[in-house]
Amino acid sequence: MQNNRFNGTVPVGFGRLPKLQRLELASNELAGEIPDDIASSMSLSFIDLSHNHLQLPLPSNILSIPSLQSFMASDNELTGGIPDQFQDCPSLSALDLSNNKLSETIPASLASCERLVSLNLRSNAFTGDIPTAIAMMPTLAILDLSNNLLTGAIPDKFGSSPALETLNLSYNKLTGSVPENGMLRTINPDDLAGNSGLCGGVLPPCNPSSPFAMPSIKKGYHIKHIVTGWVIGVSAVLAAVIALLLARRLYRYWYVDGGCCEDRFDEENSAWPWRLTAFQRVSFTSSDVLACIKESNVLGMGATGIVYKADMPRHHAVVAVKKLWPTTNDGGVTEATDIAREVNLLDQLYHRNIVRLLGYLHNKTDTIFIYEYVTHRSLWEALHGNQAGRLLVDWVSRYNVAAEYGYTLKVDQKSDIYSFGVVLMELVTGRRPVEPEFGESQDIVGWVREKLSRREVEDVLDRSVGGQCKHVQEEMLLMLRIAVLCSARLPKDRPSMRDVLTMLGEAKPRRKSSSASVVSNVAGKDKPVFSTSPESEFL
Repeated sequence: MQNNRFNGTVPVGFGRLPKLQRLELASNELAGEIPDDIASSMSLSFIDLSHNHLQLPLPSNILSIPSLQSFMASDNELTGGIPDQFQDCPSLSALDLSNNKLSETIPASLASCERLVSLNLRSNAFTGDIPTAIAMMPTLAILDLSNNLLTGAIPDKFGSSPALETLNLSYNKLTGSVPENGMLRTINPDDLAGNSGLCGGVLPPCNPSSPFAMPSIKKGYHIKHIVTGWVIGVSAVLAAVIALLLARRLYRYWYVDGGCCEDRFDEENSAWPWRLTAFQRVSFTSSDVLACIKESNVLGMGATGIVYKADMPRHHAVVAVKKLWPTTNDGGVTEATDIAREVNLLDQLYHRNIVRLLGYLHNKTDTIFIYEYVTHRSLWEALHGNQAGRLLVDWVSRYNVAAEYGYTLKVDQKSDIYSFGVVLMELVTGRRPVEPEFGESQDIVGWVREKLSRREVEDVLDRSVGGQCKHVQEEMLLMLRIAVLCSARLPKDRPSMRDVLTMLGEAKPRRKSSSASVVSNVAGKDKPVFSTSPESEFL
């Protein structure tokens, strides 16, 4: 019900709806308090109350809902502090309370939320020190504490945080020297602006006479002052010697050897040195990864490159690396675009059936993606390879493969709906995207449409996962209907990914999987948005 003009208060009763999973009331004109009964819900996973006029403190235990993954209440008029009752908040991954009137100190118990990825508390009136425990949260990647009244020093442990990628502490009352370890060595100075008491690190050096300067700085200032003259003198001499040697070498290359240093570089070094960009802390180096790229470690290959298994016992690490095929144009624009697209997509997704992107290697001509290594390999292997018949042994197991929301629980509008429909068809039919049985120049999409046009629906469903059982047939037909909609001939006729997720929720089986390795959360189905008969409705 977001983006309307609802006013008044949030009605009591949402927390007593046993099947309610998402409560979206953002961008309205709601006022008053957040009802206490919402905190008693056992099913809510997503709550968005942002951009309203809500007032008063938050309910004391609203952040300890056992199934809650995302809570957003930004741009309101909430007061008080953050409730200090988290009960380990087992599922919470995103918390946004920015642009409110919250005050008091930030509770250190927030660190008990071991799956929290994004924490946004900017533009409030929080006081006190930054809790050191927050700096060492195992999954926290985004932290914004800007525009508050926080005091004290920046915890040293921020620099060694295991997952932190984005940190904004600007416009507070922080003091002391900026630690020079980990990510704090390269943090954008704008993310520390507005703290007049901060100095050192990426900011201008601390003044020894300043009350905020560290004792060690004051003690060593006189020694540095004496040494500075010697350093300047020695540096000048070394610079003159290096300049002389370089000039002689350039003269020899240009006039004696008849060539230029740039040409020599291109001849002797056909590629720039490899550079490793990691999205989390890793123990291995680019050389360790490159040493594993050999024929004996090949796992497979596809349209974009070859995948290798990189087993590095010295670092206790096993990863999968994909070496992209070389770019076909001169400027490398296509390859750069592909890299950015895959990095941006995989960086947002976190799901047990989608491998995490750990980082990538690149030089002037080649790019290598580094993924976590998955023991059971790929969906292709489970459906069509050596693992076929052992992993996805029933329909519920196959249903539980459709990817869930990512870190932010938002759907990417640019998702490839057509390819997603092809994957759904593979799960329903158990067949490969292209098989000789389909006929010449025919793929699984055309084959399915042809079967449906002939009213041969039973021939499409995979009998090995219960395609002969009536109630399983109905569930598989629902999935097939979604697959056909996703693979519509015209892009404008395909549903959005949000609609696809809604339909998948309605197609969810009512029972658990018989596979020992898969556990499914069972949920009832409300009135569906589509039916399975007659079969002509598929077309």
